[in-house]
Amino acid sequence: MKTIISAIVLLFLFITPDFYGQEFGVVAGLTESGKVKVRWFSSEEFNDEGVVLFRREKNQNEWTKLTQEPIKKIEKVSPDIADTSLAIASSIIYNIPDNSEDRETYELILLTKGILDDKFSLAYGMQYNDENIVEGKTYEYKVVMIKDSKENLSAVSEPVKIDKYSASAAPDKLNAFAKDGIVNFNWERDENRFFVYNIYRGENQNSRKTLINNTPIHVFEFPDSAGNYHTNEFFYSDTGLTNGVTYYYELTGTDYLGRESKRSATIAVTPKDLTPPPAPTKVRATAIKNDVQITWKSIYVKDLKGFNIFRSRDFKGPYNKINKTLIDKSDTSYVDKIASPEERYYYYLTAEDNSSNKSQSLSTIAQIPDWEAPAKPVNLKALGEVGLVKLSWKKGTEKDLLGYFIYRSVTNTEDEFVLLNPKPVNAVSYVDTLKKESRNYFQYKIVAVDKKYNLSPYSDVVNVKLKDLTPPPAPKLVNADLTDNYILLQWVSSTVEDIAGHFVYRSAKDDSSKWNQLNKIQLNKETDTYKDSMMAGGIYFYCVISIDSAGNKSVRSNILSAEYFINTTFPAVEGFTQKLSKNKNEVSLSWSQIKGDNLLGYVVFRKENESDNFDNAISPLQKENTFVDKDISLGKTFYYIVKAFDTKGNISESKSAKLEVK
Repeated sequence: MKTIISAIVLLFLFITPDFYGQEFGVVAGLTESGKVKVRWFSSEEFNDEGVVLFRREKNQNEWTKLTQEPIKKIEKVSPDIADTSLAIASSIIYNIPDNSEDRETYELILLTKGILDDKFSLAYGMQYNDENIVEGKTYEYKVVMIKDSKENLSAVSEPVKIDKYSASAAPDKLNAFAKDGIVNFNWERDENRFFVYNIYRGENQNSRKTLINNTPIHVFEFPDSAGNYHTNEFFYSDTGLTNGVTYYYELTGTDYLGRESKRSATIAVTPKDLTPPPAPTKVRATAIKNDVQITWKSIYVKDLKGFNIFRSRDFKGPYNKINKTLIDKSDTSYVDKIASPEERYYYYLTAEDNSSNKSQSLSTIAQIPDWEAPAKPVNLKALGEVGLVKLSWKKGTEKDLLGYFIYRSVTNTEDEFVLLNPKPVNAVSYVDTLKKESRNYFQYKIVAVDKKYNLSPYSDVVNVKLKDLTPPPAPKLVNADLTDNYILLQWVSSTVEDIAGHFVYRSAKDDSSKWNQLNKIQLNKETDTYKDSMMAGGIYFYCVISIDSAGNKSVRSNILSAEYFINTTFPAVEGFTQKLSKNKNEVSLSWSQIKGDNLLGYVVFRKENESDNFDNAISPLQKENTFVDKDISLGKTFYYIVKAFDTKGNISESKSAKLEVK
C-alpha cells in the first residue's frame, strides 16, 4: 500500500515535465462552471503556514498576487457543527492514525478526497478557484509554500487558456468479458490523464446509463516475484447479473482536478449460463446377445434438456454419438443394436441443458465373449546398451489385447527360453537388465495374450549383444607448430578397428583441469591434423582424445605447447560499448571501425565466468562494427570481447567488457 500511495504522490508531481524531480507541484484547468481550478500537491504533508497564490498572463513577467492571506487547511472544528461537510473534512484531516498500516490507508483516502471532493480540497488548503478571468486570455499560476514565515518552495502551472469548456476525451479501449452472471472489465490505463474511473450501465443502447461502482475505480500496478509491475487482468467486475439479458456500458475517467471525461462509446454485453448440468452417474453397459443395454442415473435440474450417448472400440477414442436425436431427460436406459461378437465397446453419456452446456459421465465397458487368440507379434527389435537390452515391437490390433510375455535364452534352444515377466506387459517395449560385463549374445522372443488369456504364436527370435564399454587407446600428439596465422596440430591415431574419430582440446595452462573442446563436430578417423586460430597471443597447450563407434572416449593424449604471436602493428579494436535493451532480452554491441583495405572482419566472443578463456564465438566473421546478442537471461553476468582479423593473419582485440543483466 505504501508503495502505491508514494507512486500516486509522485505522479501528481510529474503531471507536466516542469515538475520532474520537484517536491512541490501545481495543476490548473478550466472547469465546467467557467472558473479556473488550481490545485497543488506536495510529497510531504502540508505545513500549517499555508501557501500564497499568484497569477500572470502568458508571456508577461509580472505576477499578480491573488491571495492577500496564505491559504491554509481549516482549523479543527467540533463534529457537532451544522456544516456536516466541514465537520467530516475536519475529522479526516486531524484524526491521523498511529498504526502504520492504518496510516497508509488514511493517506490514500486523503488523496482521493482531495482530488474528487472540491469542498474537502478547499478545506485541506490545496485548492483555489479563480473566477476573475477574461475569455480569450491565457494564464499561468504560481503557488508558493510559506515556511518559517518566508516564501519557500514554489511551482508554476502549465498555461490555461480561457475558452469554452469541453470535457476531455473518454478513456480508450474499453473491453468487457461476459461470464456466468458477471461481466469483467479492463481498458487502456492512462495515469497521465486520469486518477480514477467510473462505469455506467443501462438497459438499452440509447437509455441514460447509471453509475454502478459505489466507489471510484483505482487501477494500481503491483510487483510480481521478479520485481516487475503489472495491473490486474480485470479492473472491475459487475456481478449479480441475469444470464441471457444484454447490458450496455460506458466508461469515464476523472482527472487530477476532479473533472470527469466524456463517456466512451457504448458496448453491449450478454452474460450467459456457463454452468453445465450434473453428469449422469452409475453408467452401466450390459451385453445381451448382440445388443448392449446402457443404463444410468441422472440428477434433476430445472434446465436439463436431455442426453447423448457416445461409443468407441478404444478406451482413448475417438468416440462417436450413436443416438440420432437427443434422448429425453426422463429416460434412464438405451439399447445399442449394432454390437458384434468378440468385440469390446466403451460408452459414456453427456447431459445437456437449455444453454447447450454439457457434462460428461465416466466411461463404462461392455465385453462380448471372445475365444480367438491374438495374432503373432511382429517387428520385434533388440538394442544392446550398457548393462541392459531394450526390446520393442509393433502393437497388435486386437481390441482385447492384455499385453505380452517376454522370453530370453543364451543358447537359442526351445527348452531353454526363460519367462521374464509373470504378468503381461501392457506396452510395446521392455528393458531387460543384465550384468555390464556380459559379452555373449542373447536371444529373445515374445507372445501376445488377450484378456481371456488366449495366447498367440511366438514371435520370431532376435539376437543381441550388450554395448561395448572399453575405451580406445589415446592418440599420440606429435606436432604443435605455428604456421602462418594458425597453430597446426598433428597426431598419430590408434590402430584399433572401432576408432570413429577425434576431439581436440586447448588450455591456457599446462596443469589446467579445464580443457576447452575446439571442434564441436567429431573429426573422422582419417583426419590427423587440426588448425587452431582466432585467439589472443600467448602460449597454449593441446591434447587429443579418441572416440570409438560405441561412444567410448580415450584418456587424453600427451600434451604439446605452442606460442601464438600477434602482430602488434595491427590496430587494436577501440570504442567497444554495450547497451542492454529496455525489456532486457538483448544486448547491442558496437565498436570503432578499423580503417584500411587489409581488414578481413570481426568476431565477437562471450563468456559467463570471469576466469574462463574467450573461446565461445557468438558471431560469424563480419565486416560490420555492430552486433546484437539475443541469447541472454536475467540474473546472469556476461563478459564480451571483439577480435579483428586482417588478410595477413594479424589479430587484434578490444578490452573485455562486463555486463550484468538485472
